[in-house]
Amino acid sequence: MRRRDPGRLVLAVAGALALAGCSRPGRFDLERLDPTSPASMAAAAEDFRAACAPCHGSDARGAGPVAGSLRRPPADLTLLAARRGGAFPFDETVAVIAGERAIDAHGTRAMPIWSFRLGGGDAASAVASIDAQRRVDMLVRYLATLQRPAPTPPPAKPSPRPRTRRAR
Repeated sequence: MRRRDPGRLVLAVAGALALAGCSRPGRFDLERLDPTSPASMAAAAEDFRAACAPCHGSDARGAGPVAGSLRRPPADLTLLAARRGGAFPFDETVAVIAGERAIDAHGTRAMPIWSFRLGGGDAASAVASIDAQRRVDMLVRYLATLQRPAPTPPPAKPSPRPRTRRAR
């Protein structure tokens, strides 16, 4: 009887799962290679709903269903450009999502929501790294479409006129 190496088995299963994920119907059609295509935007919106909306909300304004249980309120992702003078911080946003710039509230890259969605540290994620980069790029482009101008502050109340005393 031949002994099986458990490490090889795990590696084979991880590779098979990664390849199976890459072979979904329509996964690599030309439209999906264009990060601005409707199909890519729909895929990015779905990634946002699955990975980001629980904290940031379906409207990306920071009021997701678990936001109240967090130590720090999630950022309003619709104001990323407004907080930077109107320019969307594409590279900075990629760095945050890809884990190159740590955000304490996001936890470690080993956190299940991140590792499942955008890759962890195992063999399957190495196989899927190009796909993960493409998905991050599409997600950031999706966030750029959600930007809104900075809210205008309410008009300042006029200062009360100083009271003058009348002579008696």
